[in-house]
Amino acid sequence: MKLFTGFTGVLSFGCMLGIAGMVGVVGIGPAWVLAEVNAQPHAQLPMQIATQVIIVRHAEKISGDGDDPELTVLGQRRAAALADILSDAGVGAIFSTQFTRNVQTVTPIADKVGLPVNIRPISSVSVGDHARALAAEVRDLHGGETVLIVGHSNTVDDLIVAFGGPKLDDLEHDDYDNIYLLMIVPNKVTGFIQVAYPVLAEERPVPSASTESQSNAMFP
Repeated sequence: MKLFTGFTGVLSFGCMLGIAGMVGVVGIGPAWVLAEVNAQPHAQLPMQIATQVIIVRHAEKISGDGDDPELTVLGQRRAAALADILSDAGVGAIFSTQFTRNVQTVTPIADKVGLPVNIRPISSVSVGDHARALAAEVRDLHGGETVLIVGHSNTVDDLIVAFGGPKLDDLEHDDYDNIYLLMIVPNKVTGFIQVAYPVLAEERPVPSASTESQSNAMFP
């Protein structure tokens, strides 16, 4: 699923990035635009190099499958869809936590654009520190690039704040279909966009269980 509808036609994600880099925020209808943060005048932005940070949660995981579950069939399809969506976005660096479901979520796009998945481990006591350290690394080493980060339902909000975006709540348990884009020029957020990328459910039921291990539950 490479194209988005809801604006004045259809936009690829790469096109959205280009427009957002020029005007600070893209208006794609009230259900798709979450917030605008410190938007700068149109004329100021083209002279500056924007860092574009794309944050997603990992795709659907198999519940009750130990401490480090893999993706479900639907999750694998979502990972493939994400790779298709971001294929023209100019991704220059990819970051993931150490968990299998996160790595599997970004492996298709990493393979497609020929990039490694940079693993940055996280623990239950370092969520905020992890987010701030990753934000600092991106600013220092990947300024002016498009960077993809895959997090968890309870870390996506911390990552957004670490990059200067608005404070959000933790994601719901079944919330897998959102992409968050921050435009940073040069170290100040000039635009923030939330875009949904729904994926049709597979015909076969997804393996599940009523309980999960404590370790798994720390990073849903």
